[in-house]
Amino acid sequence: MVTIRGRRLIARPPEQIWGLLMDPEVIRRCIPGCREIQEIAPFRHRVVLHGRFRGEVELRDVEEPESCTLNLSAHGMGGSIRGTTAVRLVPAEDRVATEVLFEGQARVGGLLRALGRAYFEALAASSAGDFFDALTREAPSTGAVPQAGMGPQAGMGPQADACGGSGDGRG
Repeated sequence: MVTIRGRRLIARPPEQIWGLLMDPEVIRRCIPGCREIQEIAPFRHRVVLHGRFRGEVELRDVEEPESCTLNLSAHGMGGSIRGTTAVRLVPAEDRVATEVLFEGQARVGGLLRALGRAYFEALAASSAGDFFDALTREAPSTGAVPQAGMGPQAGMGPQADACGGSGDGRG
């Protein structure tokens, strides 16, 4: 299981960032490799990732405009990926900027496991960074406010995964 956590300070108010996070087309453009997204129910979408993986993304525990939890389940010929990410928007004191906090876990199965944990840790950190870079570009006249230690960090977590597994590799 890969655990990722991080934060990004974006020079826009929380309501604007929330609006971007709730727009499926914005999310499609921000998720690295997301080729298609289709709403199938409120807060639930079918996705195609990298042209090889098909699955669903569901938002839960939605508290507008403060927080939500994103659940992903996708399968392809090479295996599967399941993950959960909690996102929280914290307004800056002047409410001009928003600190986006995120923490999640992902589990891969099938042939993908052969690539190893280190590969997926690096991929998770890179993908989170790419996502927030793209989200920052989506907000008109905005930019990320650079601060030390504000990027994503990946690592192995001892917790049970959010998809019902025990965290011991047996699912």
